[in-house]
Amino acid sequence: TSIMASSSMEEDAIIDVIDEDGDEIEEACRLIRNNNPKGIIFLGANLGLFDERMKEIEIPCVIATTSAVSLEWKNISSVSVDDETATSEMVQYLCNHGHRNIVVVGGYLSKNQISYARYLGCRKGFEACGLSFDPERNYVACRYSMEAGYDTVKELLRRNSDVTAIVALSDTIAFGAMRAIRDSGRRVPEDISVTGFDGIELAQFSIPRITTIKQDTQHIATRSVELLIKHIHYNLESEHDIASHNLIEGESVRTL
Repeated sequence: TSIMASSSMEEDAIIDVIDEDGDEIEEACRLIRNNNPKGIIFLGANLGLFDERMKEIEIPCVIATTSAVSLEWKNISSVSVDDETATSEMVQYLCNHGHRNIVVVGGYLSKNQISYARYLGCRKGFEACGLSFDPERNYVACRYSMEAGYDTVKELLRRNSDVTAIVALSDTIAFGAMRAIRDSGRRVPEDISVTGFDGIELAQFSIPRITTIKQDTQHIATRSVELLIKHIHYNLESEHDIASHNLIEGESVRTL
């Protein structure tokens, strides 16, 4: 997670990076006390942290990549993709390629986390394909990192040797998953197919290229800044935009 605080329209922005488990509201309050910014952009966010402390943050805020529709604070706008629809499309893509034993590997589930929307989308995808979804068998939680993806999938393959496809809820998890599959003596996609989410540049240069959901990051970034500037200058209630996404076919999915 990172926070961009604009100290003024003429000065450079302050970029502050915190850990995935960090408290972005606590950090935002610190930035406000020390730097007196005009507005803040949160890149990704744990919505559960946007609690009563938000009363201290009266300046306009925009959350990029995570929808803030569910929040009550009128000074928080957002720009995000439709995560539920995107992951549902990915599961159905795998089903259309003959896969039935599919496991989803993503973040820890909380209704306030982006993982939850992606999780719900996967469940909808299973349902659309006529597949049963058992949370104990078909979902494994881990941190959003290559190391966590590696360790989690290594353990998964010891318990479920019949899995034919893994839906990673981020490209970084997918990278770790592919290495774990290789180190377990299997191949991608010949033995196990892997898909990602985010569409980061490295996904198109890995071997094999990862089939992934690509977010329109240019639109998300540009629109987030536009909203922030607009709300700094005008006293408006929050706005919530949905950016487009595309399923990018790589080389990491085999048709059974």
